[in-house]
Amino acid sequence: MISLNKILLRLALVVLLLGIYPVSARDLLPTPIEEVPEPLPIYLAKTRSWRWYDDENSVNPGVAFAGENVTPTGMYNHNQVRLRETVVETGGGNKVGRKKIQYSSDSVNFADVGEISSGAVWAYCDGGGVDNSLVSAILLSTSLTGGPYVESGTASSSFNHVANSIVEYDFCLQENYALVNSTYYFRIVDVSSGTPILPDATYNWPSITISNHSKTLEIDANFALDSINMDNAPGPMTGAFDNLIIRDYGGSLAGWSVTATATDLTDGTNIIGIDNLTMMASSINPLLAENTSGISLGNDTLSNTAPLNVATASSGNGAGNFAVDGGFSLYVPIATVPGNYNSTITLTIS
Repeated sequence: MISLNKILLRLALVVLLLGIYPVSARDLLPTPIEEVPEPLPIYLAKTRSWRWYDDENSVNPGVAFAGENVTPTGMYNHNQVRLRETVVETGGGNKVGRKKIQYSSDSVNFADVGEISSGAVWAYCDGGGVDNSLVSAILLSTSLTGGPYVESGTASSSFNHVANSIVEYDFCLQENYALVNSTYYFRIVDVSSGTPILPDATYNWPSITISNHSKTLEIDANFALDSINMDNAPGPMTGAFDNLIIRDYGGSLAGWSVTATATDLTDGTNIIGIDNLTMMASSINPLLAENTSGISLGNDTLSNTAPLNVATASSGNGAGNFAVDGGFSLYVPIATVPGNYNSTITLTIS
């Protein structure tokens, strides 16, 4: 027989236990899964291919120093050049504003390119395009649309680099007494944020090598001097030369003169006086986009004492790289002994 007091005690225990673990209707619903928000798009740019051009006055340059992503030489002091470079947006964001360019001689420490006529080691120049207007013709293999011409690092710009677009920038630059025998590196910088735009995978900074700031005269690998056939004596008998290379990298525009002297022709025993040999410079051609105005060519008999003017650039002219072609004309005195005759021609640039 169970007493009434024990029954009440058991009921009290049950109520007490249920009170420790209360259950509500909300606890019986499924637990919601929290969604992870998608990352917001950000502007993230990378650079790809680049190429240097010499014809700075063209809207779309066509005289390249070298191939895409190839470091060129052949720059002369105060030369104005164009750099085309691809910039790709990879973060899904837009960015309005100017891009400027910086230079470095060690690819680590960079400085801003100076404004036009600033005299900075590297400065912007006034090229064939109009600053902040859009490039009208794509030149690089990695570009899809035209970006702006850039001729200032400080002016405002309304160009909008749209998300995921691949655009081609055009920078007009002038070298002013840069270090010779040195390679310079260039990087694009977003002006508003001050953030450098790094090269994409497998690409590098654009670069260019400054060889020297002097005048040089070279016989090119393609130089050819034809033999003169003595069987046609007394003549005149003719020969030809081509690719006599003249380089003026000084930037002073003081002009130059290329002269020639020669020894008498001899077979080791017999002599033909060098005054029987005429040297004629017939044409001069730029190797890149140089201007041949103010350059004159010479045509006269050679001498072993009086220099013959082969080519002369007047003051204000002759900067850059040129190739001279021409010919020879020889009269052989009737009493000349047949043989193989040679002469040494000395060419000088000053």
